[in-house]
Amino acid sequence: MTIQSLDLKIPLIREKINLLEQQKIGIPTPNCAYCGSSGHVDMTKDEYNTGREKLAQGSSFSEAFPFLSPDLLEMLISGTHSWCKHTHIS
Repeated sequence: MTIQSLDLKIPLIREKINLLEQQKIGIPTPNCAYCGSSGHVDMTKDEYNTGREKLAQGSSFSEAFPFLSPDLLEMLISGTHSWCKHTHIS
């Protein structure tokens, strides 16, 4: 392999690394109080790690994960599925 061929591959390798870093992972949640099933909230590893750091520094969940909707924040914190909550409240 020549240096020239390596120079051509470096941008492709960087692009693949960027795509991997942007992939969503499923963060497991506690079991829902209504149906008993667990769930997951999708976010990137960077979003998750940044959020964990902010929580460790005393931030609230909504400050640590500002990109999540209130329903997803509730699911992450307590496991409660919004569809279960709305079904059982009415």
